[in-house]
Amino acid sequence: NCMDLAGKAMKIGRELLDDMAGGRAVWKVRLVQKPAPGGVRDLPKRYDLLIAANLLNELATSREDSPGDAVAGRLGPMLERAGNALLVEPGTRLGGTMIANARETSQERGFVPIAPCPAPSAHAPSGGLFPCAVLAARGRGQAWCHFKASAAGAPEWLEKLTKDAGFGREDVALS
Repeated sequence: NCMDLAGKAMKIGRELLDDMAGGRAVWKVRLVQKPAPGGVRDLPKRYDLLIAANLLNELATSREDSPGDAVAGRLGPMLERAGNALLVEPGTRLGGTMIANARETSQERGFVPIAPCPAPSAHAPSGGLFPCAVLAARGRGQAWCHFKASAAGAPEWLEKLTKDAGFGREDVALS
């Protein structure tokens, strides 16, 4: 299932997946046009992979929700159904904070992070959670988890789309 409010974006994503697969992707992709918090109940009871791309920043349902509460309360139930997870947010301070909170929520549910930080066993006592250094440094306002990558080599249609939208970039930042 692919869930978002933006039906056009989901269709473009499915077309991109098919193009990358060299025709039709082997996975059956069902598009669900609903908001994430409410649409979760439409997801299967179990799934092998949860991909949450630019979703975490939409999980807060009120101004009182902290990033940690929003992630724990709304991403947590999705993670409990997933075998694996790939969580990607824009490389902004908010995106990095949401990813850091998602990392902690994931560990509490038995997931082992493989990126951006190594597995807990490398830094924590056996069975302990590897605390996020970014969340520990909160308040300094200087650090957040993100990666920069060159935008060179993007498909021509995507370069045109971003240029037409005024988002021409030499690189992209992702958390």
